[in-house]
Amino acid sequence: ETKIDRDCGSKMSNQSAAGIYIGNLHPDCSSSELERKFSEFGKIVECKVRSNRDRGTTFGFIDFTDPRDAAEAVERMDGTRWEENRRIFVQKHSQDERNKQTGVSDSRVYVGNLPGDTAEADLRKLFDKFGTITSIAVRSNPQHGATFGFVEYTDPRDAEDSARELNGVELRGNRLKVEMTRLSRSGQRQAQERRGGYGGGGYNRGYGGGGYGGG
Repeated sequence: ETKIDRDCGSKMSNQSAAGIYIGNLHPDCSSSELERKFSEFGKIVECKVRSNRDRGTTFGFIDFTDPRDAAEAVERMDGTRWEENRRIFVQKHSQDERNKQTGVSDSRVYVGNLPGDTAEADLRKLFDKFGTITSIAVRSNPQHGATFGFVEYTDPRDAEDSARELNGVELRGNRLKVEMTRLSRSGQRQAQERRGGYGGGGYNRGYGGGGYGGG
């Protein structure tokens, strides 16, 4: 499972020039601790800490309001030692680079093992609290007797939050499988609508399964 601390601060529409990545954080580091550490460089609009259990890594993302603050944070903090004398790695990190690192192709989540009578309104009720939704689709695969769906957000981070919070929850007796859709190795979407790769509540491993990269 991936642990993600909840957001610090409000979201900003254009953070590509003012974002940084911080790697090799202490496993117990929280978003609030990371924000306090880096707030000396300028106003922070968002701060997140993520941990990847499979890789044993903990890392974070910070978005400043001013790109110059981000640049200063990289210059002064990269290679320094912090909690328990761990050397942290700090670098500029745009949203596009973040998506490439995580393998996230877009802002969609796949929702598997839905009850057969699931409507789009059911998914909206579950997913709406995480952010602005741009589209919802419910599909059925008669061959496999499976019903599944897709929810797309305006912000990939809202999609990540929904996948983390809702994976494994029950809807009318069915335990849902919620995952980010991800790029295949070829970098092309392997959409179920074209390939029929989803079935039995699971989903084609061309997507997902991978964790976030870290320091």
